[in-house]
Amino acid sequence: VHECDWYGISCDYDLNVVTISLDENNLNGTVPTEISHLSHLKWLRLSFNNLKGQIPVELSHIKSLTDLDLGHNDYTGTIPEEIYNISTLQVLALHENKLHGTISSRIGMLVNLEFIPLYQNNLEGTIPEIICGLHELRYLALQSNKLSGNLPSGIGQLKKLKILGLYDNQISGPLPST
Repeated sequence: VHECDWYGISCDYDLNVVTISLDENNLNGTVPTEISHLSHLKWLRLSFNNLKGQIPVELSHIKSLTDLDLGHNDYTGTIPEEIYNISTLQVLALHENKLHGTISSRIGMLVNLEFIPLYQNNLEGTIPEIICGLHELRYLALQSNKLSGNLPSGIGQLKKLKILGLYDNQISGPLPST
C-alpha cells in the first residue's frame, strides 16, 4: 500500500506527501527525524496526542511547511531556534505543552505567520517588539504563560489581528493605540 493511501496522509498529483493530519490519535513517543525527508510537506498536524520530548529541530528542514500544529502534547524544552528558519510558516501552534524559555525575536523572520497559539506553556520574558512586523497576523494567543513586561507598542498597528490572548501573564502598561 502506498503511503498516500494511509490514514491521515494526503498527497499531491505527483504522489508527494503534502499533509499529515493525525490529530487526536493517541500517538505516543516522538516524531521521527526522518519526517524531514518529506520535502513537499505543507501541513503537519499532530495536536491532541501524547508526543513527548523536545520539538525536533529536523522540522526546520521542511522548507515547504505552512502549518505546524503540535499543540496539546507533552513537549518540553524550548522552541528550537531553527523553527524560525521555516519562512513559509503561516501557523505555528505549540499551545498546551510544557515549553519554557522565551519567544525569540527571530519570530519576526516568519513574515507569513497568521496564527500563533502558544498559550498554556511556561514561556517567560517579554513579547518581542518585532512581532508587530508580522502584518499577516490574525491570531496571537499567549495567555497562561509567564510572560512579563510591557505589551509591544506597535501591537495596535496589526490591522489583521482579530484575537489577542494575554491573560494569566505578568504583562503591564497601557494598551497601545490602533
